Amino acid sequence: MLRLTRLCLSFDVSSFPCCSSSRHMSDLLKAEGRAKRAQLKKDAESDGYYQRFDSAFHRARRANTDVETFRRKIETVAAPQTKGEILFGIHSVHEALRSNRRQLHRLFVKTNQLQLSDDEPSSDDRSRLVASVLRLAKERSVSIRPSSASTLDKLCSNQMHNGFCLDASPLNFTTLDQSDFANASASTVWLLLDGVLDPTNFGAIVRTAYYLGVEKLIVAEGRRPHRLSPAMSKTSAGALEFFPVCCVSSGCDFLEECSRRRFSVIGTCDPSSAHAKGRTSEPIGTFSADDRPLLVVFGHEGTGINSDLLERCEKLLHLSSNRKFESNVASLNVSVAVGITLHQLLNFRKN
Repeated sequence: MLRLTRLCLSFDVSSFPCCSSSRHMSDLLKAEGRAKRAQLKKDAESDGYYQRFDSAFHRARRANTDVETFRRKIETVAAPQTKGEILFGIHSVHEALRSNRRQLHRLFVKTNQLQLSDDEPSSDDRSRLVASVLRLAKERSVSIRPSSASTLDKLCSNQMHNGFCLDASPLNFTTLDQSDFANASASTVWLLLDGVLDPTNFGAIVRTAYYLGVEKLIVAEGRRPHRLSPAMSKTSAGALEFFPVCCVSSGCDFLEECSRRRFSVIGTCDPSSAHAKGRTSEPIGTFSADDRPLLVVFGHEGTGINSDLLERCEKLLHLSSNRKFESNVASLNVSVAVGITLHQLLNFRKN
């Protein structure tokens, strides 16, 4: 039997009609799979229908059904009336209750989370966090409504809510005034985002900036997100609830004011893009810290910093790569670039 198997394998399988038919069927199945993946990608790009990281995807997978069927089921659930927007995720809800910057209307909690209370000893970080959320809601006189998972899914449009949704007023942009400039010192670090609109990137940048000690994040009219959304707060792990995001009317006027106030205005740009605009971008290791306040400017992942803003940056820096690129992956995600750049600049100043 073993000898016969070896003999068959020595032939060209394409000469056998049955093998050729099997290969043809395999090619058809592969083509069908590619078509399905392409359609899913098209749906995601067109209206955000298929979100791999939303609640519906994971719950549909656990229920052994497809996302479309699960979403249709959720559509039949009656959602409670709300007064504001729905903040979702235990960390963003917790920080919103702590900061008290919003008007807080009602807290929706998955029923099994209500079994925890401050009177019971909490054995892990999650239990202590849940107990803290419930305690803060009571202190803020926020009504707590036990809810099913389907109700929470409907409230937050199938986002990952961790069993908590908060009906609250929107979070507003803040403004800069003369006292902010007057109080700036050698340790002051501000961050300007130009055209960074993606809520995931924006939220991740807020989290990083808050962690590293940046004092303010600034955006300009016409080059900013439409609003500070619940998705941004979720991605920031709640840092957005504390961190001031200031909106200025003109990015150019703001940079000029910073220059007049002796800020060191640093832009970020890759060497080839800088060269195309008549500028030179130096490796971040060449940065020499001084005793001036620092403003760092980051732009859109695709188009970079607006040319008018780039002209007003006194120096351009970039992160050098240790790889000779063999693919189109020749850049960093903007939130990752912000983290690395800020960490290095702040270390330079500290040393």
